[in-house]
Order: sequence, then C-alpha cells, then structure tokens
Amino acid sequence: MPQDSSPTITARSGTKGKLWLALLLVSLGVNVWLAKVWVESRAEGPAELFWALCQTEALEAERKRAFLALLETGHSEWRSARLQRLDLRGIDFTGKAMDGADLTGCNFSGTQLAGASLVNVELAVAELVGADLSRARLDGIHLFRSGLDQATLTDVSLRSAHLQEMSARGADFRGADLTDADLLMAKLTGSNLSKADFSGADLEAADLRGTELTGARFEAAKLKDTDFSDSNWWRARGFTTQSMERLKKEFTPGEAADSRLRADFERWRSETQR
Repeated sequence: MPQDSSPTITARSGTKGKLWLALLLVSLGVNVWLAKVWVESRAEGPAELFWALCQTEALEAERKRAFLALLETGHSEWRSARLQRLDLRGIDFTGKAMDGADLTGCNFSGTQLAGASLVNVELAVAELVGADLSRARLDGIHLFRSGLDQATLTDVSLRSAHLQEMSARGADFRGADLTDADLLMAKLTGSNLSKADFSGADLEAADLRGTELTGARFEAAKLKDTDFSDSNWWRARGFTTQSMERLKKEFTPGEAADSRLRADFERWRSETQR
C-alpha cells in the first residue's frame, strides 16, 4: 500500500510560500527606497535649493552646497541669495554666470574663474589671491578693498568697475579693459599692465610702482597723485602734454632704478628728440 506523501507536499508548499513572501518584502523595500530617492530629488529642485539658499538660519555648508548645485543646473538669478562669506577656494567656476550676486567677503583664492560672468557683482573685502579671472566679464563689479595679489586677469573686462583700495600686487592685467573704472588708491605694484586700457579711469593716488606699461592706454584718465615710480610709463599711450611733463619731472628713472629701465628710458628719450 503506497505511503501518504501529503506531509512532504505541505512542507514544500510552506517553503515556497516563505520564499515568495521574502521576495515580496524585498521588492517592496526596493520600491520604497526608489520612491524615497525620487521624492528627495524632487525636493532638491532649483526652486527648493534657492529657497534654502535664502534662509537666514541656513548654515554656511548648506548655503555652499545649494549654491554649487544651482550653478550646475545653469541657474543665473541670484537676487536675495545669501552667498556672503562663503569659502569657495579651489572650485572650478569656469564659464559660470553669477551676475548680480552678493559675494561680499567670499574666499576665491586660487580659484578658477576663467570666462566667468560676474557683472555688477558685489565682491567687497573678498579674497581672490592667485585666482584665474582671464577673459572673465567683471563690468560694474565692486572689489572695494579686495585682495587680488598674483591674480590672472588677462583680457578681462572691468569696464566701470569699482576697484577702490583694491590690492592687486604682481597681478597680470595684460589686455584688460578698465575703461571708466574707479581705482582710487588701488595697489597695482609690480603688476603687468601692458596693453591694458585705462581710458577715462580714475587712478587718483593709485600705486603703479614697478608696473609694466608697454602699450597701456590712459586717454582722459585721472592721474592726480598716481605713483609711476620704477615703471616704464614712457611706453604707455594717451597721456596729455601736462601729464607727460609731470611724469618726466617726478618719475624719470634715477641711479637707484634698474639699469635696464634706465637704458630703455634713454632710448625712448633719444627717439623722441630726433
């Protein structure tokens, strides 16, 4: 008489049931996780990120994260955003648009900003030491008392920029457009200003000691108390007759000047006297 196999069948059915239940629970867990990720991604959209960036209670780390995330989305409207005093060192901002942003007190030291657009940006008392701003658009920017020592500003546009008391010692301004810029008491000691355009700029009491000025333009520039000591001012263009007389009187290279500078001045003087 064959033995009854029903207990075995029941056991197998129970095992299958447990397996299906486990698979169901795993599937449910995965779906819950995916839903959570989707909700979080929706919550981190541009509008939500900008809202977080405007909150007075937001910590610096939160504001920095939201700012960088918005830049990656191509966001370009920064009115009301709280971006002041962020530490942005070492970040690549190549070609990014930050027009109209208030970046007062931010630290961009050593940062890549080539080709970026910072038109009418507030960057007072900020640090940009060694930053690369080549080909950037900085028209109307406010850099009051900011530090740009050793910065690269080749072919930059600084038209009508506010650069009062800015420190840009040893910076590279070759080909820069500083038309109508305000450089009152700016410190440009030892900078390369060749082919830079200072037409209409206010350089009152600015420090241009030891600067390279070959091909620089100064048409209609305000030069009251500007210090041209140890610079090759005679290789610049656009000085009025009155300005040239003052430059010859006050800034002819003396015996203490570099021998190459003195030799170039003598060549220029002999050329103009022919």
